[in-house]
Order: sequence, then structure tokens, then C-alpha cells
Amino acid sequence: MYELSPDRLQRYHKLFIDPEFEVEQLPPYETSISSNPFKVFTAIPPDSRCRFLLDDARFFIEGFIKGPVCRGQIAVNTPPSKAGGFQLRLKAGSIGHSAD
Repeated sequence: MYELSPDRLQRYHKLFIDPEFEVEQLPPYETSISSNPFKVFTAIPPDSRCRFLLDDARFFIEGFIKGPVCRGQIAVNTPPSKAGGFQLRLKAGSIGHSAD
């Protein structure tokens, strides 16, 4: 269950309401765009998007692993072994990537 407490609402306000940004148009419902969160949420500041996902990473990961589709050993073997990794740098309000 996802807890929507006063503290979490305050955090969402800090991430998505306080920052000044403009949404020029709402994303279309077209599958080629709506299925890609990088296209859909482009207008939201990258720092806010990243911090939102990091704040609730455990909830999202457990939702995939413990969901009705993934069970037991199948869930462990599901991620492809060739998946690469990346590192995010969160400082001074900007997001970048490391070549390391």
C-alpha cells in the first residue's frame, strides 16, 4: 500500500509545485509517446523527477518483484544479464551522468 501522508504531500509540493516550470502542452495519448516516460514527463524538471523516483525506489522495485507477474525464482532470473548500470550525480540542483 502506498502511504499518502502529510509529509509525503509536502515533499511532492516541494518537488513538483514549488519549482518554476511551464508545461506548454499536455502529452498525447498516442502509444508511441505515452509509453515512454522520458517523453511524457519532459516538462517536469529532471531533478524533481529523479528525486521522486529515488524517494520511492523501494516501493517501485518491490512492486515489480512482488507483483502477480513475478514470483519466486522467475523474478530473480527475469532481468537480462546484459543490463548496464549508470550513476547519477545529484548536487547543486542538476542531474548528470558519469562515464565511470
